[in-house]
Amino acid sequence: MSTINQFRKSKLLRLKSSDKNNANDSNTNCVISFNNIQNLQNVRAISIKSISFPNLVYNIKSQYTLAYTDSVAGAGTVVIPAGQRTMAELLTLIKTGVEVNIASRTLTYTYDDYLKKVSFTVSSGNITFNTSTDTAKYLGITSNLACAPAGTAQDFPDLGGEKSVFLHSSALSDNKYINSEKGNENIICEVPITADFGFLNLYESNSSDTIDLILFPHKKNIHSVDLQLKDEDGEILDLGKQAEIRLVLKIFYN
Repeated sequence: MSTINQFRKSKLLRLKSSDKNNANDSNTNCVISFNNIQNLQNVRAISIKSISFPNLVYNIKSQYTLAYTDSVAGAGTVVIPAGQRTMAELLTLIKTGVEVNIASRTLTYTYDDYLKKVSFTVSSGNITFNTSTDTAKYLGITSNLACAPAGTAQDFPDLGGEKSVFLHSSALSDNKYINSEKGNENIICEVPITADFGFLNLYESNSSDTIDLILFPHKKNIHSVDLQLKDEDGEILDLGKQAEIRLVLKIFYN
């Protein structure tokens, strides 16, 4: 008998972060309690059916800097604020930052539509962009890039943002998810980011309940559920106050 077939009944449970206990809590880090717990007693397993939330995850998720060394002015940095940015917007920020810091320099950039790589040209002297800060990875700079007067990034830029986010819950997890760096984690589902920024991101599991099945070692009474939506670094995402997480679970009983 398969694991699924041993359960005598099942029900669907819908959770909304707007039903959280504390209205001041973030929708991406909250607790939801249940008034009628009769149907949430003696639970043996759960299966993720769907998760949805608006994709408001910035492709530059926090403030970064780009470090450089100028042949005359010496070391400097350009500040890149967090936000959802196009390549042109990011390159304009870098150009403006360098030219404000070094009045005698004009920095131009190109993004080759065929090679898909970023190039910089400096009007005089030379500038080296360093890999010591996080912005370099967005530009495809994998080793120090000397522009004397021109230089092209070694790799492809990446402004695609997060590829996946992770839904955590200590109430629903059996720590089945093993992170090679962090060990066991209370992740109940990895959610691919498939929607463009600002649009609803919907994940629906495979029709088979066994794909995302979380089997509890003993019968469990569920009185409340904690939810945290985190990025790959384990940081809780900030999707604003209006963004709602909706989760549909299948609950199995003996």
